[in-house]
Amino acid sequence: MMVSRLCFLWLASYAPHLVAAVSYSVPSSPPSNSSPLLDPAPVGVSLEFFTFPGYMENVTSTMTCLKNFKDLTGSWPPVRVGGTTQDRATYNAQSSAAVTYSVSNPADAPMSLTFGPSFFDLAASYPGRL
Repeated sequence: MMVSRLCFLWLASYAPHLVAAVSYSVPSSPPSNSSPLLDPAPVGVSLEFFTFPGYMENVTSTMTCLKNFKDLTGSWPPVRVGGTTQDRATYNAQSSAAVTYSVSNPADAPMSLTFGPSFFDLAASYPGRL
């Protein structure tokens, strides 16, 4: 008990010296060799391949959220569509559905799926970068 009190007192006595030793110099302008302006859309969104059509067509708050970012930053946030299910996907030019899959548990990702031309139509309809 006495040792822990001594350690605490020792740390408490040196803490102000440790904190005071840290300082940062912030220049008033960027260095001449700095990169150009930051991307106007600093936030991006990633959607799993098989969920992309559902989020874009069935969840209205998806576009509301993306539009809120656009209104805040001036540009639509980039969306990355991909993930593990993209690796398992097979293109079917005759399919009328954006994606087709089945799972035994709704929380699972499909082990295989197909996607059709309407997947690309949906992707092309997003006003930002995809």
